[in-house]
Amino acid sequence: MKLDKELVQNLQSTTPPDWNVQQPDDSRYAVLSRDEPSAVDIQVGPRYDGTLAVVATHHREFSSFGMVPYPVEYRRAETVTTAVGAVSDFIEKYREPQHLSTESVGNVAPAEEVIDYLIDNGAEFVAVPEDLLAYGICSIVWLASRDTDDSAITQYLQGLDVVTVDGHPLPFTRGVNMRPMKAHFGARVPVYSSGKVVPEIDQVERNRGLTNLRDYDFSASPTSRFPIEPQTTNLETLLRQLVNAGAAAIAVEKEVSRPETLSLVANIPPAIGYEIVAEYSSIEFAGRERDVSWVCDMGGPHFNFRVPLYASDDIVGVDSIQFSEGLDNLRKFVSEEADAQREAGDVS
Repeated sequence: MKLDKELVQNLQSTTPPDWNVQQPDDSRYAVLSRDEPSAVDIQVGPRYDGTLAVVATHHREFSSFGMVPYPVEYRRAETVTTAVGAVSDFIEKYREPQHLSTESVGNVAPAEEVIDYLIDNGAEFVAVPEDLLAYGICSIVWLASRDTDDSAITQYLQGLDVVTVDGHPLPFTRGVNMRPMKAHFGARVPVYSSGKVVPEIDQVERNRGLTNLRDYDFSASPTSRFPIEPQTTNLETLLRQLVNAGAAAIAVEKEVSRPETLSLVANIPPAIGYEIVAEYSSIEFAGRERDVSWVCDMGGPHFNFRVPLYASDDIVGVDSIQFSEGLDNLRKFVSEEADAQREAGDVS
C-alpha cells in the first residue's frame, strides 16, 4: 500500500468525528481541521529524508498581514503509526483554545534585511531548511568563521517573529549555528556561501540567494535545491561514486521504504555526498526505475531497521559488506515488500 493511502486510511479510522480529514491536491498527504475557528489545523506530508512531517498550526494576527497560520508544533515521524500517534497527541493537547496564543506577532523583517545582517556580522554560510519551509515555516541554519563573535547573530535571530519573502509572511522559529561538517545545501534553499569556511561548497552570492528564496514553490514537497536537473542512474553506479568519495556505509531505511520508493542513507560528509546524489530523484534497480530520497550525514553507521548495502572493512563493530552482498539484500527486501503488498490487495 502506498504511504499516503495507508496514512489517510489510518487517520480516517482513528480521528474523532468532529475532525475533518482531507487529502489535498498539493504535496500534503492529509490535512485535518475542525469547524471551530479557535482550533488548530494539522498537516501531514513528506520530508526530504523520506520520513513524515506532522505540523500543527493556528491562526494569529500578523500586524498588517492579517490572520496567518502560525506553527504550534512540528514533529518528525518515521512511520505511519508514529505519524497517526502524533496527530492524536496534537488533537488532545490543543483541544482547548487556552493552550494557544492569540497575541499579535510584531517583530517582522524582510528577507533582504535578515540576509544582510547575517553577512555583515560574519556569517560565511546561510541556508533555509526545506523540511520546514514547505510547511510555511522559516528557520535558518548558518555558520561563521572561528574568529567571529557570533553572539550578535544569535541575539538578532532570537528576536525575530516573522520573515517576509516578497511580502509573503513566514513565521520564524529558530536559527541554528552549525558545525562545518553539517554545512550543505541538500534539502535547503541556498542563501549565502562565501566559499571560505567549507571549501566543498560553491560560492553563493547574496543576490542569488535572495532569488532562490523568491523562486521557492511553497506548495511543493521538500526536494534537493541543488541547481541540477533531476536524473536517473543505475544504483550500483551511484553507490560506487559515493564509496569512491569516502562513504563508509550505505543503507536503505526499512520503515519508510517501499518497492517503488527507497530512502537511502550514506555515511559521508553532507557537503560531499549531496553533491553526488542531489541530481538523482530516481534510480534503476532490478529492471525498474524507483523514486529515491537521500540522507547524507556523519552519524555513527548502523544497520538497525536498515537494509545494508555497503560497509567498509574499517568500521569498528560492523562487519564489512561488499556491493554484491548489499544488492542481494536489497533485492530480497524489495521482493518481500512487493509480496506483502500483493497479499494486502494493493499492487499500486
